[in-house]
Amino acid sequence: MAAYNLQDMLIRDPSLIAHMLAADPSLEHVNIEMLAYARKVFYFRYLISEGRGVISFLFPFRTIKKTSPGFLEAMILARNFECTDPRDCIFALWNLAQDKAGLDYTPIYTKSYEEVYAGFAQAWMMQHGALDILGAVEATQQSSDFYTKTPSWCPNWNVPSTASSLVRKDYLPTRPMLGMHDLGGRLYSTDGGVSQDLFETPLFAFTGGQLQVTGMIIDQITHVFEDAPDIPTGTAPKSRWRVHYLANAINKHYHDHKLTTYDDVPRALKAMFHGDGVAAWPPVAESGYEPDTGGPEESYACLPNLSRHVTQYAGSWDRTEAWTALDAVLRGRRPFVTVDGYMGLASAYLPDGDAALWSIAVVAGCSVPLILREREGGTYELVGSCFIQGWMDGEWMATMMEAESAKEFWEAVMDGAKIVIS
Repeated sequence: MAAYNLQDMLIRDPSLIAHMLAADPSLEHVNIEMLAYARKVFYFRYLISEGRGVISFLFPFRTIKKTSPGFLEAMILARNFECTDPRDCIFALWNLAQDKAGLDYTPIYTKSYEEVYAGFAQAWMMQHGALDILGAVEATQQSSDFYTKTPSWCPNWNVPSTASSLVRKDYLPTRPMLGMHDLGGRLYSTDGGVSQDLFETPLFAFTGGQLQVTGMIIDQITHVFEDAPDIPTGTAPKSRWRVHYLANAINKHYHDHKLTTYDDVPRALKAMFHGDGVAAWPPVAESGYEPDTGGPEESYACLPNLSRHVTQYAGSWDRTEAWTALDAVLRGRRPFVTVDGYMGLASAYLPDGDAALWSIAVVAGCSVPLILREREGGTYELVGSCFIQGWMDGEWMATMMEAESAKEFWEAVMDGAKIVIS
């Protein structure tokens, strides 16, 4: 509770850090996310106990699944935890994960951690008939040696994450644990929400170190925006400054290049920065709220029932939680624009300015778009995942492919839509 209270105060008053440092120069500046360590450990305990000890009638709609936390959820939430043996990034969570039924894998300390990571990733994909673990890949310079020994489709759990996770939540909302929902499960459904159990033909297959998936290159990145410059510590969270800086740069880019992909570019930006589709952030006048519900500077309002991160509060939406979500979504990510004029968020380790036409693929069984780079020989290297405004609920299948059903679309293209990731 102390960790929650301090985290909450720092989020609500961005100047508090500077005041604390001025009052006691011996204090060190610590990332607010560091405070989440104690809360994450308690969250795991909360899930395992299925919320027992919490007054249930106060939160009648709170549900905790019997299989929570899942292995992927646990690894993503604990990704920045430290351990002496890198194999324990997986093995230390073995008795914590509640969804191991059908997982054909045995913890073995005689294998190298690279072999452990690759073997577990393959076993998890086969168990779930899905490929969401691919969205945890971050091909950073720090992992360059790792990927000389391991296929690019395998996440390196031995280094801290540099960007926000799109496949599962990697942060806890700023609310007391007694009001916490089960945060597990997919956040998006770019592939239409399909998995292997819907099809008779396998969606993916392993051949040696290569992974053949059912998927398509849909678009390419043409421009990655430079990040916002730093501001003095303690004046405001950098993400809030970045929102204004990046929004101006993106609006100018769309205006200068006469791009018409979105009817309302500021609205699309507002939603994207919060990890949502445009439907979740209508203009205030179209939101259905009372005219005096929002602040004087609000142009768009959040509809919590359509948002991935923001919940309802007092007949409106929780502004504090919206800022928390914005901080989480923008962590380690920068905007880009594609050939077809779509805006998105990619990992910040991609180069600035004009991109080398990074390919963006949608893969059946993976809930987020993947960034690929072609290798010699026709295979692809997986670089990371991305958010693309207007794709995350599978809308691209209707707008770009004129498909009415995700299952029927993938069945129709399955024979020819093959990508090999090595």
